[in-house]
Amino acid sequence: MSAQAVIDRVFPALTRLPRGRWAAGVGGSLAKREADTHSDVDIYLFVTDLLAPADIQAILAEVADDVPVVGGDPHRLWGRNIDFRHGGVLVEVTARGIDHVEGCVTDALAGRITTTPTVWTPGGGFHSHSVLADLATLRPLADPFGVVADWRSRLDRYPEALRRAIVARHLPTARFWPDNPHYLSAIARRDVVYTQSIVMQTVHDLVQVLYAVNGEYFGGDKRVAAHLAAFDRAPAGVAATVEELAVPSGPATVELLNRQHDRLRELVTEVTRLAERTDP
Repeated sequence: MSAQAVIDRVFPALTRLPRGRWAAGVGGSLAKREADTHSDVDIYLFVTDLLAPADIQAILAEVADDVPVVGGDPHRLWGRNIDFRHGGVLVEVTARGIDHVEGCVTDALAGRITTTPTVWTPGGGFHSHSVLADLATLRPLADPFGVVADWRSRLDRYPEALRRAIVARHLPTARFWPDNPHYLSAIARRDVVYTQSIVMQTVHDLVQVLYAVNGEYFGGDKRVAAHLAAFDRAPAGVAATVEELAVPSGPATVELLNRQHDRLRELVTEVTRLAERTDP
């Protein structure tokens, strides 16, 4: 069954879940035109409020292959998750409170960002500004109260205050490690778990900076290397460099770790120059 056929069949039931103002759209890889055979169907609901979990399960029993899994809170962090299968296809519904999303939009426009540690975001936590990427790529299904249209009109141009805030937070932490004596001594003793943690933390910080420098909303850690390769403002060969840093080839000798360190330091220097040139 095609993704569109699944959406057509389940969406009427989903419209019965919100209370008050609401909007809906297709998100994830389908909206970004990156879907493959491993992709599920992501649908976002933006709501004033939502029915209770038991009522949600009762309504979706009409279209779900099995009992939908309902968790989370629409007014906090990621939102309420409603997961089920239709015709064997996984459907992941994320319901977010309109008030919560409005707060994320307002904060981003003012240059206020937060990062919350979460188990399902291996890149350092859930960034509040990731919500903006979902809005930017959303394929609207219904917006009867104009809430999505309003958000998108305000976010059509990447906020300068957001760019400054992301660079101010993530560039100093990326620059912290390359010449840090604890990193250098860990290389000398081949403390690979420690050194690789440093490398990946630094890479994730640099990724945040590169998205901001390019005026692109960061939507998550999936397919990051491919996105970096498409950026106009990025070090030459950045995608290959990031992949090489993430998965170095060969035994973890001191020589290899030193080469990895040198390449990481070069990348930090290159991204720093880009960020400085982007500053008005």
